[in-house]
Amino acid sequence: MFKENDECCAIQCEKCGGTMYSDAASTSFICSFCGNKEPWPNSENILDSEIKYRHKPVEVVNGLVKLGHVYFMEPLPEMLKNNTQSIEDKLGVFSALSTKVYEKSHTIKLPCPLCGADVTGESTQTIFTCEYCGHRLTQEELKAGGYNKDQLIGAGSRSYPSIALPFKLTKEQAFGRAQLLMKREPMSFKGAEKAIKEKFTAFYTPYTLADLRVKAQISTNKGDCEIYQEVLNWVYPQTYVFDENAVDMVAPWNFDEFAPFDPVFLEGDVHITTRSNLFPVQKYLDRMINEQLCNRLCENYGLQNVKIEKWARNLRKHSADIMLPIYYVDYTDNSAGERFVIVVNGQTGAASARFVNSKDKTRSIQLPASSKLPRFAETTMRTPPMIVRYVKPKFLHEVIPPEKGFKKSLFQMLKFW
Repeated sequence: MFKENDECCAIQCEKCGGTMYSDAASTSFICSFCGNKEPWPNSENILDSEIKYRHKPVEVVNGLVKLGHVYFMEPLPEMLKNNTQSIEDKLGVFSALSTKVYEKSHTIKLPCPLCGADVTGESTQTIFTCEYCGHRLTQEELKAGGYNKDQLIGAGSRSYPSIALPFKLTKEQAFGRAQLLMKREPMSFKGAEKAIKEKFTAFYTPYTLADLRVKAQISTNKGDCEIYQEVLNWVYPQTYVFDENAVDMVAPWNFDEFAPFDPVFLEGDVHITTRSNLFPVQKYLDRMINEQLCNRLCENYGLQNVKIEKWARNLRKHSADIMLPIYYVDYTDNSAGERFVIVVNGQTGAASARFVNSKDKTRSIQLPASSKLPRFAETTMRTPPMIVRYVKPKFLHEVIPPEKGFKKSLFQMLKFW
């Protein structure tokens, strides 16, 4: 069912990549940027969700888009340097006890009380499943000392969200995706394959769900312009532990598949990270927005030396925090003076590797999801950065074709003369 007046559904335009919002008057989705229309599907294909989404369509006036929410731009703040601590070091800061427990993790074997077959798993697991008869053993049935709630990193009723996206990939399947990623640039991972396999770990980690809108004034090798981008159902972290940019690269996520989350009933050997107190959200947001926006501009327009001079950001939170399923590993190559992390989306199989060298320069490689997400699901939607130009009050802008959008300064024209 479609939402009531204060809620609307959104999909991505297949024509221009912009955002299409549901319009009750025309029973269709309408793109705010190119005017493309797409009829609603059968209503039974759109399900109500316990998550309250707060999508707000961009207002269109006589073909011009109203961008008052991101009109007043400011210089970029001082960016944080990339955090090059290993994940073991970060986890050790938050919970030394639980880190020691995981370090002593070992494989244990238990007899199934129903069929007598051996049930194996890691000592840190909460739930065990008999592969022969399918019976699940809870912590009460584990041998003494096999279950310890201290293993849940910082566990507590307010320490993590109450919903999560379930893992759909096993550890073996996820590592297979990581191997496909590494084959794209094999020399970058030479000598690290064994360590990567040994340290490859499943995590649940807390994120906040929101819609992000950015307008920026940029300078590039092709000239200057202003751009506008929307990212619907974007997620940003509530913890320091992971490389936030590498996790951002494995989107999109399908939020229609969320389920209740309780660590006590968690199956498999999955580590849990929880919300960090006094987490500097704004600094992490700025770093994520800056990197993904510059990368997108280079990809979409073939640009080099992209620099954001000024920007305005608008964040509209939805009524949900959510635990995301990821597989994660980091590795430091001291001989090359480079550190990298690998992330695999535990829901879709999308993968990324992000490299940071000793001079804080970054590069990345990506592997897309193994299959497309449903067209009409609530998923992460990232529009291409669109070149816009102010036309008239109030905050009305027009979308400019790329070939007409870049304006070179006198200095740039003399430089390339």
